[in-house]
Amino acid sequence: KNVNIPSYLVSTGDVIAVKENKQGKKLFEAVKEVGAKSALPQWLEFDKTTLSGKVLQMPKREDIDLRIKEHMIVELYSK
Repeated sequence: KNVNIPSYLVSTGDVIAVKENKQGKKLFEAVKEVGAKSALPQWLEFDKTTLSGKVLQMPKREDIDLRIKEHMIVELYSK
């Protein structure tokens, strides 16, 4: 399925890939370089040669290392 919205909801086992005809763009060449050096969360898998990734499992709250006030998000979306 082709998707072009960043808020698309993925599920466990989903594969996300860059279209082959877009892989030669400068942005994605940079992704190949950075992707090789960056540490991925354990719930994701990335193949820099094909510019594709796979969701191995859904992240748990403790897997996300960001300071987030969840109650503020709930409050915003409940208005």
